[in-house]
Amino acid sequence: MKKSIFLLMYFFCCSLIIGQTNNQFIRKHGHYYLHDKIVGNEKLVYILSSDSACTETLKSSKLFSDIGSSFALVGASLAIGSSLYLVAKSAQGESTWAPVTGSLIGLGFVLGSIPFVIISNSHLKSAIKIYNSKPSADINNIKKIEMNFGATSNGVGIVCRF
Repeated sequence: MKKSIFLLMYFFCCSLIIGQTNNQFIRKHGHYYLHDKIVGNEKLVYILSSDSACTETLKSSKLFSDIGSSFALVGASLAIGSSLYLVAKSAQGESTWAPVTGSLIGLGFVLGSIPFVIISNSHLKSAIKIYNSKPSADINNIKKIEMNFGATSNGVGIVCRF
């Protein structure tokens, strides 16, 4: 009776270990999930930077993201600043359209930042793909569990080694 209960508990525990989810990022609705929880940007970078294979693509992703962000910031500042200047001049009664060129230049900077952001996202996706392609620690631990029939201190029984 004790042996049958032990066997049932053993197979139940093994099914729990095998049924665990592995450490892979899943993208749903624009967010990355790990173990059914949303992963923030800082935690995503921290987890990916712990893997040496993902580090280079993650660095290039950050580089392109910084370039795109700076272009967008300059462009938005030019567009908003020249628009406010145009409003201030028109409130004084002057009808000048010279600040419109500043808005167009700012719009050009913002549109120029879009390819850098797209390249940054593609590098991030490739880093996540590299991370997901590696076997996770859970799968490696399953291979280390051994179950043998043999002699124990109480007689013949099951020997389970982790």
